[in-house]
This record gives sequence, structure tokens and C-alpha cells, in this order.
Amino acid sequence: MELINLKAAIEKSWSIDTTYKVDEWTEDNPAWGQCAVSAYLLNEMLLIPVKRCFFYYKGEERPHYYNEIEGKVLDLTSSQFDDSYTFFGHSYFYSKELIVNRWMFERYCIFKNAVLKNLNENSNTL
Repeated sequence: MELINLKAAIEKSWSIDTTYKVDEWTEDNPAWGQCAVSAYLLNEMLLIPVKRCFFYYKGEERPHYYNEIEGKVLDLTSSQFDDSYTFFGHSYFYSKELIVNRWMFERYCIFKNAVLKNLNENSNTL
């Protein structure tokens, strides 16, 4: 599976049903709150390690998840941020911890099913 095809299927699958912050998500910024499900999916499907860092948003410290391949950042949800954000506390993260609660697991299942559907549709159009 090519990463470019998976990236397109992931981006097409982002929705209000898969975001971490339902009250903040908009169609204008579909990547908002999608980092955990996206990073976990890349880890599950391609065994790409997950990293976690933190940033401040409206005075609140929040986590951000992304992947890293051979020392290079692979952050499919970086488009959710503008240049004003500063990230700190980068470390490898045990990805299974991302889906420990029921709500996150349900979000991830919706997301993964949408990605697989989009991958299947893309392969049928080639």
C-alpha cells in the first residue's frame, strides 16, 4: 500500500464523528482533532511509531499525536495548526493507549471503516 493513497483516504475520512473535539471541529479545518485516530491508524496498518507532544490552545495544555519514520516527522494532521503554535515534550507513545476508552475506540472504528471504504473505492477506480 502506498502512503500517498493511504494519506488521501485518511483525509477523506475525517469528519465530526471522528474528531476529538466535536465542539471545535469545522469543515474548514477537517484535520482538527484527528491526530490520535490518524496516528494510530498509521501505526496499526504500517507499523509507523507514534509520538506525542503538547501544545497550548486557549490556555489549555493539549496533546498532539503524529508518526515518525527514520527520524522524520510524518504528521498527517499538521494542517490543523497555523504557525502560532509551539509544540513541546515530544516523546514516543505506546499507541494502544490511544484507544483505551470506549468513546475513543468507537471513534477509531468509525474512522478506520471510513478509511478502508475510501481505499477500496480508490482501488476500484484505478
